[in-house]
Amino acid sequence: MSLIDIRKEIDAIDRQLVPLIQKRMACSLKVAEIKRAENLPVYHPEREKQILDRVEDQGGEYGQYVRNIYRSIMTVSRALQNETLFIDNCFAEKIASIPSSLEYKRVICQGAEGAFSHAAAINMFGDGKFEFYKNFEDVFTAVSEDETAVGILPVENSTAGYVTNVYDLMLKYGHWIVKATALDVSQNLMSCGALNEIKTVYSHPHALKQCSRFIKEHNLRAIEFENTALAAKYVAELNDPTVAAIGSATAGELYGLPIVSRAIQDETDNITRFIAISKNPFIDPSSNKVSLAFEIPHEKGSLYSMLGRFADLGLNLTKIESRPAGHNFEYRFYIDFAGNVFDRKVQELLSSLEKELSYFVFLGNYVDKM
Repeated sequence: MSLIDIRKEIDAIDRQLVPLIQKRMACSLKVAEIKRAENLPVYHPEREKQILDRVEDQGGEYGQYVRNIYRSIMTVSRALQNETLFIDNCFAEKIASIPSSLEYKRVICQGAEGAFSHAAAINMFGDGKFEFYKNFEDVFTAVSEDETAVGILPVENSTAGYVTNVYDLMLKYGHWIVKATALDVSQNLMSCGALNEIKTVYSHPHALKQCSRFIKEHNLRAIEFENTALAAKYVAELNDPTVAAIGSATAGELYGLPIVSRAIQDETDNITRFIAISKNPFIDPSSNKVSLAFEIPHEKGSLYSMLGRFADLGLNLTKIESRPAGHNFEYRFYIDFAGNVFDRKVQELLSSLEKELSYFVFLGNYVDKM
C-alpha cells in the first residue's frame, strides 16, 4: 500500500469520526442543561477518570495515546459546557465590581534608595517620594495597614530565577498585583579599593548569583546582604579597600562608592521583573497580564490537562512555577499568561477553574511594562 492509499484511508476514517465527535459534543450540551437545572458542577473528576481508564484499556497497544485523545475531547467538552453555563458566572460579576483605577499616596520599596526596586518604582509610578523597608515581609505588612499604599517587589530574574517567597507572601497577605515592569539590570563591583585588593563582596543573594562567574574568577568571598543598595551603603561606611559591594551605578554614586568593574553579571541580557502590590485591586482596561495560583491533584496527566486548556484558547503562558503545597506531595502552581479578564474566553476559563479546583486564587490582571 502506498502513502497516497494510506492517506485516503485516514481521510475516510476522519469522515466517520467527525460526525461522531459532533454527536458527542451535542450530548455534552444536553448534560450542561441538566447540570444547570440541578445546580451541579461542570467538572466531575471521578466520571472523567472512569472514561479515561476505560478507553485506555480498550485501546490496547495504543491505549495511552487513546487516553490522551480522550483527555483532549473531555477538555473541549468541559469548555463547551462552561460556555453554556456562563450566564450563571459569578467570577464575571466579581471582576465587574473591581475599579479601573485607584489613587495611591505611598509607594513602598524593599531595600534602600538606589536599589533596583527604586528604579522599578520610578518606571511604574514616576518620580516621587518613596519609602524603603528592609525586607519583603515588611513591605507586605506596611501595605496591609494602608489602603493608599503600593509595594514594589522583585519576582524573577532572567539569570537567578524566581523570588519564590514573594509569591508565598502574596497568598499569605491576600494582596493583589496591580502593575509590573521589567528592568535591564547591570551589576557593578564597587569599592574604595582596587580590584586586586578586594577579598570580600557583599550583595543580595540574587545579585551574587547573577555575578557568580566574576566572583569565582577573582576568588572573592561572597556574603549575602538584604539588598544591593544597603550593601553599597554598608561597604561605603566600612571604607575598607578589601571589601566591595555589587549593585547599581546609582547606588554607587549615592553612597560615594567608586565603581571598580562595570557590568560584571554573567549574562549580558540580565532582566529583573518587578511587581506593584496593593491591598485593594484595580484592573486597568488595557491590562495585558494575568497571574493565578492554584493546586491540582497529584495524579497522572493533571498538569498536562490543565495547560492544554490555555493552549486550546490560544492563551500564551509567560510563566509557570511550582511550589510544594505542604501536603500529600501536591503542588501549588503560579502561572502568568498574556490576557485581559474582560475577554469573554478568559472569563470563561477562570470561572471554570474557580469552580473546579479546590484551591484557586486570582492574583490580578495588570499592565506589564515589558
